[in-house]
Formats: sequence, structure tokens, C-alpha cells
Amino acid sequence: MKKTVSFFVAFLLLLSAFLIPVCAVSPNDPIIATVQSAVAAQVGTDTPGAAVVVLENGEIAMMEGFGYADIESRTLVVPDTVFEIGDLSAIFVTLAAYRLAEEGQLSLQASIDTYLPGDFMQKLDLAHPVTTEQLLLSSAGFEGRTFDLIFQKPSHRFDSLKEALLAQVPKQIAQPGTLCSYSPFGLALAAYVVECAADLPYAEYVQEKILNPLEITDTVLDPDGEGSNHKMAKGHIVLDEGNFALAGRQGRSYAGLYPASGALSTAADLSALLSFLLKGNAAVLSDASRQIILQTVSKNGIFSSFAPGLFVRGSALGVTDSTTHFGASLWIAPARNIGAVVLTNAANSELLSVPAALCGASSGIAVEAGGTMLDLETLAGTYATAQGEGNSFVGRFMRKNACVQAEVTDGGELLFLGKTMHQIAPGIFAEVGKDVATLQFLLDEEGEVRAVVTADGEAYLPVSFFEQRIPATILFYAVLLLCLWFLLGGAFSLMRYFAWRYEPHAESFVFTLPLLFAALMSICALLQILVGIRYGGGAFSSFFDAMSVITLLCSIGTIGCFLLAFLASITKRGMTARVARNATLLVVLVLLLHFFGLSV
Repeated sequence: MKKTVSFFVAFLLLLSAFLIPVCAVSPNDPIIATVQSAVAAQVGTDTPGAAVVVLENGEIAMMEGFGYADIESRTLVVPDTVFEIGDLSAIFVTLAAYRLAEEGQLSLQASIDTYLPGDFMQKLDLAHPVTTEQLLLSSAGFEGRTFDLIFQKPSHRFDSLKEALLAQVPKQIAQPGTLCSYSPFGLALAAYVVECAADLPYAEYVQEKILNPLEITDTVLDPDGEGSNHKMAKGHIVLDEGNFALAGRQGRSYAGLYPASGALSTAADLSALLSFLLKGNAAVLSDASRQIILQTVSKNGIFSSFAPGLFVRGSALGVTDSTTHFGASLWIAPARNIGAVVLTNAANSELLSVPAALCGASSGIAVEAGGTMLDLETLAGTYATAQGEGNSFVGRFMRKNACVQAEVTDGGELLFLGKTMHQIAPGIFAEVGKDVATLQFLLDEEGEVRAVVTADGEAYLPVSFFEQRIPATILFYAVLLLCLWFLLGGAFSLMRYFAWRYEPHAESFVFTLPLLFAALMSICALLQILVGIRYGGGAFSSFFDAMSVITLLCSIGTIGCFLLAFLASITKRGMTARVARNATLLVVLVLLLHFFGLSV
């Protein structure tokens, strides 16, 4: 009997850890009821644990932990449990930049070359001048970055923010202010501007000027992985609904561009950040600067897409992101004076959608219907996300597999991203059966499509014929076949030379050497292809940088050897045609290697 009673009491205590909030909650509050319903549905289903914060009228209405921080040890989530917060990290970049501007050390509208070292700007190689404000608004025109975004070991991290930025510099694919596309590189670059203007490491500046005044105590901007934080939640993998496994290395990951996506924080700390965003704190920023942050918006066509360091969805501002094994979401509705945070220790939990929903985040905008509609056939074509990257092999390989089609249906409507759209105004589309615009085609001065933008902040760019899926796939297999041709040809030529070198009419080694160089070049290219397909963006940029240079040197050596072989073939009957045939195939291969970024 005593064992039964003890078990029952223990059960009630465990249940209370899930249900009793840290702060007083009105049982009749519909917002809190919505949160509790979502928590009950998702915690234990698609995430082992979660921490939740809700602010109403600028005051904490709810701050509590649910479920397990570690499923194996049965450690419970509490408000000061530490989680990876991914892209929420960039909010601190914004606050640091505006604080530095208030101190008179930074002009947000000045070109960044005012503050950055000359050698850095030379390597950045900008096509157009960029301001810090444009970096914060994701409107600097950068394409995406493929490599060195997330590391699994702290030892792989960069020694400095400068080194991290220069490891892979994205190209400017649009003039600043003409196209918005979320850019972790741009946000990390803004942090480096802060670092240079303040003459203080970014993390130290934020700690002194932002975190300390807000009494944020457990947030770490640049985790080094040394030691173990006893407050740190463990990242988990969802095996199936309700079943979890502890991820390798406790689920930790380390961001290459740490200011944009590498911070650790807690629900308690983020409640202080929420409170600042909604109510302000003169010790951090003047109220005028805080209001500017919340009201400055970049636009893609008719859609408001970004505020500094934040996404804009209707009247709500915030960020939702997942790292490898964690999730984080922070949203505010300044007009309604509410905000919410959800942190999870499994990626992509449905619970992460709650803060945006509570704050009334909405996609789409009402527009006046009518006008001269665009010919749908001129809009049909193949597009790729602006967040992609097309200069490396991995970037190009991913792009060819991720291209999307805009197609005209038999009913005279447009099919894009799996949705059937109808044109409600020139170049502006809504889903069939709805009148809220969610898609727009932006045209250049010649009337050609320059970009496709969505109400969710996505931007897509037209791609050339050879970048489309089928042509690019054919070219890719052509690279593989030509590499194998020269690899086998080099091996066969070497064996033939050693087998017949003492014969009276044996071929000179000058005819074998080009194929040996071509085989070596092919090995370098195939090694890049294998690593790129196996590891994708998880491979190191330094590997591809080195291998592409080696491949280039091999190709130069091969071309030189073929020239010598061609000269020697003039006096050798029957050799000229064979050398010319292989030389032609070599030229095709070299061009294809350059097209796929396998050779610089």
C-alpha cells in the first residue's frame, strides 16, 4: 500500500513539472490556453522538451518548461535551460549596430568600406557599395553561402570572424536595395562592421552594451564547446512520433558565422529580450532607436519582408529557425504589445509555429484588382532560389536539383511551387479561390522577369538553359564520362608504354604524358564530386578551394603536354588524329569542370 501511495505522489509531482507555470497564469486567458493546448499536442510527440515564454501588455504572462532537456537522464526543462537559438542570434547584431550608431561610432547609412580594413574589402570584392542598414535588412544583394555554416566539432570553428567571413564570399547577384533575400553572411558581415567600428570583438561589445544592461546572464554569443554547461539541453532526433534518441555529441552544433546563427540562450534570457523589444530600456537604446528598428522595413515588390535582423509577416516581426537538433522561435506584435518565445530540443517541431500564430503573423497582402494583366507565357520558366549559391560544385549541384518551374495550366492559370495561382493585378498573383496576393513577378526595363518574390520573403531568380535540371544533369554525366575516359586512358597508355617501350616502333613517352596529366586532373575532379555528393554543404570550403586549384594546375599541365604531343605527332604517322581527338575531349572537359566549379 505504501509503495502504491508513493508511486502516486511521485506521479503527481512529475505531472506538476509539466503543468505548473513559473509565473501566474489566468486559466481564462485564451492566449495561454492556446499555448497549453499546443504544448500538450507536441511535447513528447515531435520534441522531448520545450521552454515557452509569453508576454502580454509587455508583462510576462507565462514562462515555463515542459518535458525533458535530456530524455535519457530525465532532466526536466526549466526557464533557465540553455538551447541553441539559431537565427535568433542576429537580433543581437541589430541591437549592437544601433547602439553603436547612438554612440556616434557608426553610421548605418554609410558604406561599410568606411569601417572595414582595405585588405578585407579587396577580398570581399563588392560589385556595388553596401551599407550596414542594408546588411541588417538582407537587402545587400548577396546570394547564399553553401559551406562552413555549421560544424559538428568546436575544433572546426574559425579563429576569428574575419576568417569565417572570407572562407567563402558570396557574390552580389543584385544591386543593394532592389532584392531582399535572407543572408546569414550579410548579418555576420554587419557584426564585423560593429567589431571594427567599436575596435572591440563583437561578442565582447554585445556582452558589455546589450546583455549586461538587460541582465541577460546565460546567453553565450560565441560558444567554444570547452567544458560542459550543466544547464544545456541535449539535442534529440525524432525517430517516429513520440520516440526520440539522443543525437551524437549531445546534439550540439557550432556556427561558422556565429553572430548570425550561433548563440545559446534560455527562455528566461529571451523574456528579457522580448520585454526590451516591446517596452524598451534606456540603458540599452533610446526609445526612438527601438522604434526605428521595429518600423524600418525592406520590401520585395509589394511585400514587406524584413526589419533589421527580423522577418516581417503582416503586423508581426520575428524569427523562426532550426539548427541541426534544436529549434527556436521569437515573435512580437508591437501594435498589440504581445510577444512569445518557444525553444525546443528537436528540430522542426510544430510547436515553433506558435509564437508567430499568437502574434498574428500573416502572409499575403490585399491589393486593388485590375489593370493590364501580363501574358502568362512570358512568366513561365525555370527559377532558382536567391538563397542558393552557384559558384562551387556543391552549389551548382544543389541548384540543378532545386530548380522550380512556373507553368501555365490549361485553364489559363499559373502553377508555381505546387500552388495554382491566378493573376489579380499586373504580375501579382493569389491562390485560386483567394484574393490575397502572395506572389509577384518583378520585371526589368526590357519587360523580362528579373525575380519572383513571395509574401513569405522568398526570392527566386531566372536560371539559364544550362542550369536547368535536365541540361545540367546531362552535362554532369558528361563530366563523369569524360573523367572516366581520361582516367582509363591514362592507365592504359601507361601500361602500353611500359609493355612496348623497347620495341623498335614504340611510341614516345611524349604521347603518354598528356593522358597521365589528364588522368590526374580527372582524379582531382572525381574526388571533389564524391565529397560534394556525400557531404554537401557539410564539407569544408578549404577542401574545395585547394582541390579546384590543383585541378586547374593539372589542366594547365595537361594542355601543355597535349601541345607538345601535337607538335611531335607531325612527324609520326597516324598520331595527329588521335592526339587531336583527345585534345578536343580535353577542352570540353576543362570547360565543364569550370562550369561546375570544379576548377577555378
